[in-house]
Amino acid sequence: MVVLGIGISLLIGIAVYTRRSRRSGFGSAAARMGFTAFEGIPFSTDDRKGFNLFSRGYAGRSTNMLADNLEVPSTLLFDFSYRFGLRTIASVGYCQTVAAFSARLTGLPDFQLTPATALERLAPKMGIQGFRFESRPKFQKRYWLRAKEEVSVRAVFSDAFIDRLAAADPHAQWYVEKSGGWLLVYSHGKTCPPQALAGFLGATRVVADLFLPTH
Repeated sequence: MVVLGIGISLLIGIAVYTRRSRRSGFGSAAARMGFTAFEGIPFSTDDRKGFNLFSRGYAGRSTNMLADNLEVPSTLLFDFSYRFGLRTIASVGYCQTVAAFSARLTGLPDFQLTPATALERLAPKMGIQGFRFESRPKFQKRYWLRAKEEVSVRAVFSDAFIDRLAAADPHAQWYVEKSGGWLLVYSHGKTCPPQALAGFLGATRVVADLFLPTH
């Protein structure tokens, strides 16, 4: 029992150190990038309901949030974690670094665009359908696109736009979601080292600018 207690204490200590080290790293990166730690709640309740990321699993939590402007932020960087599975028996944790870009006053319809993983490919068998683009068959093999306003979203995802997206994301690694006033870009289950945040912001901005050309 003593050995078990020491082991548990050691694991807790490592977890606490890791969180503090990451938070400190984000702070240093923020200073270099002209960002500031943001303590507010940028997403409205309605916005959060429209994001698939925030509705996954349970115990969702945003940490290490940075903003380019504290008064009216137009770009945010943060970690989002959640757990999936049975709470008391078996569950697995997921954490990803997320870039959020303001989509206020853009007229961009809400949608969820995800890489076509094995899980997404099972969705049609469960009665969940994504949009099909007959003129771009490779697109539906690489991505899964869902939205309530199909007509508006199809107007955005023209053949030319799909080609630009494929060029910007050749490995189909980015999840892109639009809800309310924000556009999220992230790679599910992947966190960015604090020292690489500037590169992460640049890569996600390339994708975001496809949807928000005036950003």
